Amino acid sequence: MYANRRCYEGSATTCKAIDGNGVCVCSANYRVLSNECVSCPTGYANEAGDDPSGSDTVCDMCAENYYVSAGACEPCAAGYVNAPG
Repeated sequence: MYANRRCYEGSATTCKAIDGNGVCVCSANYRVLSNECVSCPTGYANEAGDDPSGSDTVCDMCAENYYVSAGACEPCAAGYVNAPG
């Protein structure tokens, strides 16, 4: 598999983690963009496990201490907290 080959070559931008089966996957808070694992935008989160050899993915939840407002993740006000999700 193409992603595995790149993973074993040590490409830090392509492979952020290896699952229990030795398959290259993106770590938590990374998404797939053009077959690369890239960081989620500020305020957004994603679960680990996206396959960089597949389709592009999105960071589809708010990061810790962010909340949804009008369909976007916004930072909590000073002194307030929120769990990711």
